[in-house]
Amino acid sequence: MMPQNDWDSVLQTNTSVAHLLTQLQQIRQAKDTEYAELNAKLKAFEGKKVAIFGAGQAGCDFFKLAQTRCTVVCFVDNDAKKHGSLISGIEVKSAQDLDPTQIDLICVVTQFWKEIVQQLSTISTLSEVEVLVWH
Repeated sequence: MMPQNDWDSVLQTNTSVAHLLTQLQQIRQAKDTEYAELNAKLKAFEGKKVAIFGAGQAGCDFFKLAQTRCTVVCFVDNDAKKHGSLISGIEVKSAQDLDPTQIDLICVVTQFWKEIVQQLSTISTLSEVEVLVWH
């Protein structure tokens, strides 16, 4: 028979493990909810021709998420040094070079989204193109 101290130790360990499992279940539920919300957001892009505004890390990350749901026509960036370069084989352009007949929507994926949305609103040729902010 085990001494009482050993039983107390076993009981405490089991309680800690049960608490840890509960925490892991909560984390899993939160991640499942986050995944479902992400999929719901991505439905807005299904079958569309998209220009991703933001040729940095956020734009590349979004491209990885969206590429199976839409056609990414180009990346857009205000950094002239990036214009003409390729990201995953897709050209980076300036906003002024966008052809509205070639895109259904512009997805703004940058921390400067307020400024970018304002900038896009001043380009008359893009007035009919839908603009979505992804954050």
